[in-house]
Amino acid sequence: MKLEKIKEFKKFASEVILKVLMKMDKDYQNYQKLDDYDGMQKIKLEFIPKYEALYLEFTNDISENLDELDDKKIESLMGIVNDIMKVNNINIDYILDEVEKREKLTGKSGAEAVEKLFKYQIKELESKMEKLLKQADIILDSEGKLEAELRDAIQEDAQMEFLDQLVIVRSKWSALEKKTIQCKSALDGLKDSLLKKWTYDIYGTISQEELKKVFSSEMKNK
Repeated sequence: MKLEKIKEFKKFASEVILKVLMKMDKDYQNYQKLDDYDGMQKIKLEFIPKYEALYLEFTNDISENLDELDDKKIESLMGIVNDIMKVNNINIDYILDEVEKREKLTGKSGAEAVEKLFKYQIKELESKMEKLLKQADIILDSEGKLEAELRDAIQEDAQMEFLDQLVIVRSKWSALEKKTIQCKSALDGLKDSLLKKWTYDIYGTISQEELKKVFSSEMKNK
């Protein structure tokens, strides 16, 4: 009975936290559209991390610390969750309906689709990064050879030729470096999103078909 009570509490609490995180994610996107850097930073660095930590805590599997979650502890935690609901104007019946939807859609929800998309994008970016690093090795090798030839060159014409080639090679390196930084940034962001879970779990109460319609509508409005 106790185990079941804890499981039900965690389902409810995690759904509440997800709704708050979803709202914050939308607020962040709105600030982004307005180019409001301060608003974006406040949500990203001050608000979201607190709820991310709570979500991971509530969605952890029942662990060895099960005995520590007695009735009083659960009541205390439920008080915190209730406060969060009041502040964010979240209705209890709405959360119960969302919990039910999530359970019914398990395996065919938008959450699974977005998680798969993240994993696919990560593989694609890892492949791209590998190619970029191979290109970097080739460019660095070319640069090293040209620098050695420049040092050994005696005639001015030869020196100028090697210098011109070095300018071209270094220009290629600069362009490649930008691509590599962008690729790594996108890759790190996706891996972070996959690790945090809530970034795709927020779509767990809508079907994959509904999610496609939402994304299609958003793309048309851009």
